[in-house]
Amino acid sequence: MEQHCSRATNDQDPHRQALVDWVNKVGGAASPATVFDFTTKGILNAAVEGELWRLVDAQGKAPGVILDGGRPRLSLLRPFLLDWGFKDEIAALVAVRKRNGIMPTSELRILEHDGDAYVAEIDGKVVVKIGSRFDDVGHLIPAGFEVAAHRNDYAVWEKA
Repeated sequence: MEQHCSRATNDQDPHRQALVDWVNKVGGAASPATVFDFTTKGILNAAVEGELWRLVDAQGKAPGVILDGGRPRLSLLRPFLLDWGFKDEIAALVAVRKRNGIMPTSELRILEHDGDAYVAEIDGKVVVKIGSRFDDVGHLIPAGFEVAAHRNDYAVWEKA
């Protein structure tokens, strides 16, 4: 991941492309090979520190690559499920994803990206908001959507 002064740089395209090239070289998405997306991990680390604007690149797309087919890894989820008590929240989010058929290939449309709010629509069925700002993002939520999950600093709406 490209960094400057211990912070991720805005342009992560070379690292994203290197991951895609490697996956393609070993057989593409159908290959049993897996890769850890350090690009996304690094961007997420910076984003949750008040830099949610990093969750969109210069082309208006998400700045990383999700290459594992969207399958959660138990080893990665264990602390969230057991140690930190997020089991019910994760279950609610997984249920939203399943109900709406959200896949790694789903279309992501970024509606807002700022230091304290990131709002994206997925397949026209789900809207996700992360960040501390809540009250003034209501205009971004389409009519007919209802809150499906929420907690401090995030909310998910789905089409009713």
